[in-house]
Amino acid sequence: MRERVENTPTAGRRVTSRAEYVAIRDAAKEMAKKERWMDAYLHFTVCVSDRAHASIEEDDLVTSLLNRSLMALKMDDYEGARADATGALEALRALDAYSHLDDGKRRDARARLTVKALYRLGSACVGTGDIIDAIDPLLRARMMAPRDGDVEKKLLECARLARMVDVCELFAGAISEGESANAVSPRDGKWLKPVRPESARLSRSAMAQTLADCVVGVESRWRLEFGETFLLATGSNEKMSVMRRGFLSGIRAEVYARTGNHEQAVKDYRVALAYYPDWARAYYGYALSIEHQLVRNNVSRVEVASLTQRGGYSDALIVDAPVAAALWMKKALELDGSVEEHEREYVRLASKLSSELRDVLARDGTGVADALKWLDEDKWENAPEYIRPRPKYYYFYEMMKERIYEHYPELPQPVMDKLLSLDAGELDLLLQYPRAIKGQTEEFLDVYNREGGEYLATYKTPTLTWNEVKALKGAGTQGLLPDGGVNQFAATEAERVDPGSGFITEKDTDHAALGASGADGLTIAELAGAPVPASLPPDQIRDLQARLPSTARVGSLPPATPKNSLPNLQRRIDALLDADHVSDRASPSSASSSSVL
Repeated sequence: MRERVENTPTAGRRVTSRAEYVAIRDAAKEMAKKERWMDAYLHFTVCVSDRAHASIEEDDLVTSLLNRSLMALKMDDYEGARADATGALEALRALDAYSHLDDGKRRDARARLTVKALYRLGSACVGTGDIIDAIDPLLRARMMAPRDGDVEKKLLECARLARMVDVCELFAGAISEGESANAVSPRDGKWLKPVRPESARLSRSAMAQTLADCVVGVESRWRLEFGETFLLATGSNEKMSVMRRGFLSGIRAEVYARTGNHEQAVKDYRVALAYYPDWARAYYGYALSIEHQLVRNNVSRVEVASLTQRGGYSDALIVDAPVAAALWMKKALELDGSVEEHEREYVRLASKLSSELRDVLARDGTGVADALKWLDEDKWENAPEYIRPRPKYYYFYEMMKERIYEHYPELPQPVMDKLLSLDAGELDLLLQYPRAIKGQTEEFLDVYNREGGEYLATYKTPTLTWNEVKALKGAGTQGLLPDGGVNQFAATEAERVDPGSGFITEKDTDHAALGASGADGLTIAELAGAPVPASLPPDQIRDLQARLPSTARVGSLPPATPKNSLPNLQRRIDALLDADHVSDRASPSSASSSSVL
């Protein structure tokens, strides 16, 4: 093709002005519309070759290169199209260095040109048979333009035409690169957790060979999944990394399950299903690996879900390994029922389940989600009472229900709820006296029968008065008397006018705060016109209450200071005074004893 272009008359033509360049470019576009590919190719070649003489900008060069690559693709000149697309990408890469100086429209236009260049490069690689080389530029184009249907079709064509040996090599290389040391954390891989211990890690060539063995007989299914992963390559680099992590974890699990390392396979399958919860083949391999783990490593318990959300915490659902294997095989069958292996293995694994669980899975319209819900309910039904999550005041309500049932074996649920909503002390008092609980229950029943349950829920019953309490408890009932050390809680005359004034708890005497609340700065007693004794602010009341007990203890102190705390001189003086006092008292007695009676 290059030799043919050099020998044509148009090849020697030189563009000397911008207007002439535009005329040649427009003529080439008209020829392309008429499918005169060679003539259009020659005109675009003139635009590319003589841009220096006409002072053509780099953006025009990129456009001309892309147009010429399209003409080359139309004429099956894949090498020429590949070279032109590569040149356009290099020019765009050079322009990106100055993209911060451009406006938004120009940057958007260059982004569209980049997508076209990547697509032309991928298409040229497909034409030359280099399918693996075409995947990378097409994936980049897919990330930049996720809605471009041409890019999507070309990627699916790559998945259909690629040799599975090359695909296995591609997967093995991606897994090895993902296991390589991370720059931030050397112990972790780039996007895959390295296999531990290192002696159990397979080499790149060993993984490629093992994958080639796995593909035998199921090549069409692998190609379909290969193409589906291409369609997920949209968005940012972070999303692309997530796609790699999930898909490659499933591929690595297949490799290690094939080699007998089911412990590593179980780990990788769990990662893959966390990213791709609708991957049927991953569920199939996960179920078989769980079964092998039970047989070889005696791993008898497997976590299958974390469904329970009770009391603000989650509790994992852990079942026997045969149950987990059957559930995940059932999941694979639900996602892809066209595979015979899924149905055959599920029938084999389901035969090991209990009859109750088999009945749940065999019902019409039920699946793994219903089985997990049934297992979670069965778990808590058989759990010890002390570990069962219960709602607040559960045991108190159960105790009160038993006491209410002694008087009323059958009550409508709204009436029972209303009784339980009473004050705990008042309900306990009512239950001690049959006449009292009967009166209260009959009142609620009457309201329920007359107005209904919704009205009863908002019905307010007056609390027991002191006279009613004394009538229930009988004669001699005493309350909080004004004496006996509890007079500080007794209701006074001021308490009847201003509720709360007779208690020892602090009162709000800040009139500024009262005024801000809308009460005009007056208390209830002041508004009623009652005489209000002068009161200190709350902080001064606390200080006064703290001082009074300390001054009251002054009278209980000893009358004199202990002698051991006196200075030595003072003790000597006191000793001398005591000695003189003793001698004065002893002299008369001695004289009388010596006298003759």
